Amino acid sequence: MDCYEKNRDCGCERCSRRRLMGGAVLLTLGGLFLLNEFTHVGFQWPVLLIVIGVVMVWQHAASTEGHLPPGAGGPQVPPPQPPPTSQNPDSQVPHV
Repeated sequence: MDCYEKNRDCGCERCSRRRLMGGAVLLTLGGLFLLNEFTHVGFQWPVLLIVIGVVMVWQHAASTEGHLPPGAGGPQVPPPQPPPTSQNPDSQVPHV
């Protein structure tokens, strides 16, 4: 794929991995604050930057197979089935 554009409605591997950055940053920050609170290890900003870099490399290494470009719509789902009609004995339409 020449030009990748993220698409919220796409289900390809790369678009799915893009949703993980926020969680990875929050988990890292929480872990660093816990380490700072319960040990004598100080808060280390480079650890946060390393985690962000690792997640970004992991995201960009993902496959774009099956990617839907923005505006192409979401995954194709079949239209909903109409609700069953009640069988009224007075109706003029024969049921097959």
